[in-house]
Amino acid sequence: MLQFILTPNETYTMPELAQMAIEGGCAWVRLSPGDMTDEDLRELLTELIPLCRENGTILTIDNHIEMAKELGLHGVHLRKYAKSPMEVRDFLGAEAIIGVEAPSAVSAIAIKGQDVDYVSFPEGWGIDKIAEKVSASRGAGLELPIVADGCFSLADIPALLAAKVSGVAVGRPIADSVDPVETTAAYLSALTPNAR
Repeated sequence: MLQFILTPNETYTMPELAQMAIEGGCAWVRLSPGDMTDEDLRELLTELIPLCRENGTILTIDNHIEMAKELGLHGVHLRKYAKSPMEVRDFLGAEAIIGVEAPSAVSAIAIKGQDVDYVSFPEGWGIDKIAEKVSASRGAGLELPIVADGCFSLADIPALLAAKVSGVAVGRPIADSVDPVETTAAYLSALTPNAR
């Protein structure tokens, strides 16, 4: 599984980046709007939503659950969010995709049995730490897909797969590359042995 984390970039517009990731074969765009205003975010989504729908691409957003519901996005990725995943599930409905960032193995294990679709470990963790936390989470019976979130290079992918992650979420390594289309395709190729 590859999630392309869409964030502002100095070279391309966000719709251009989404288009290139999709052309490279990415089936999941995750919008991380940072400090964008609601007005700017709505304007951006008026371009992203039809693009993703036309290509059968999943489109999720970090935290903005009200906007996700209003505009019919596929779901949300909860990062340091005040509401519980179950409250978000009740609000968005049974079909929504809900991912939860877990800042520790203990918090990941606590999600076990809740109606969420995947757990992610936060950006900034090294591969050894990820491997340790995945092992602890699996050992405690967590069966949800686990996504490693960060600026992982292509060279990191074999070690991440060996750590038994279900997928990766990357943004800048694709967006800042010389050819985002080719780079996306290369990530997908590297992840193929662990495709779910």
